[in-house]
Amino acid sequence: MNWVQRQVEALRLGFKRWRRRNAFFFSLSGAPGSGKGTQAELLSAEGFPMLGVGDALREQVRLKTAIGLEAERYMLEGKLVPTPLAMAVIGAALSAPRFDGGGGLDGAPRHINSVGLLDAQLAQWGCALDLLILLDASDEVIEERCAFRRLCSNRQCKRYRLAYHLHFDPPAAVCDGSWSGLEEDLSCDLCGSPLVRRADDKVETIRERLAVFHQESGPIIEVFAKRGCLCVINVNNEMTPQDVCKEVLAAVKNARAARRPGKGLKFFLGR
Repeated sequence: MNWVQRQVEALRLGFKRWRRRNAFFFSLSGAPGSGKGTQAELLSAEGFPMLGVGDALREQVRLKTAIGLEAERYMLEGKLVPTPLAMAVIGAALSAPRFDGGGGLDGAPRHINSVGLLDAQLAQWGCALDLLILLDASDEVIEERCAFRRLCSNRQCKRYRLAYHLHFDPPAAVCDGSWSGLEEDLSCDLCGSPLVRRADDKVETIRERLAVFHQESGPIIEVFAKRGCLCVINVNNEMTPQDVCKEVLAAVKNARAARRPGKGLKFFLGR
């Protein structure tokens, strides 16, 4: 990169920082089955730009970018995408103009070594992860939720990412008593496609995933608690997704109001 190119890049980054001087970023954290995906959908409907790690990976693969092609190689082999590569994918997605005002992450950072990578990515725009919202549900609640969770099998359906629950948010056939009781007779209210159970919603698998989550999330929660930007929302099966969403929105509103935005020439220049 020659001198002219460096100056152009510096100006581009400076304008990016200026556009993002009031940006507010937050992340939803929680065990598998705690409701992160559901809350991300509800927050998106409220106008918050949301980004899931899986969505970001699939988008980069679809666009056939360099990092997308590298990530696809791991995905096709059934392997986990390495943390540095996953965070690079998230960084590429967050650079989109729709995140100039900030937004939310669904389930990232997941590992303690990804915290620093995300910090560095946001810092280049003069931003930070301002709030980590932990959806805190007991293991018993998680196991019960996952046991009765069902998903629409149609990826194009609006309910594909918004799971049904046979007790708390069942399809119409369960409510009106017309369901035969057979698993194969459950269908989506919106598109009529069969409802399916996630392969990893078996009790043994759930317990294994919970053990991994507790081990990996502890250090992350400690970091954000020390930074003073952790909000814990206690979730139970008496709460509807809308109840939880109200608490999430209140947490974002309060944290955003308490945050002082960056301003001025020094902010533009990254000093």
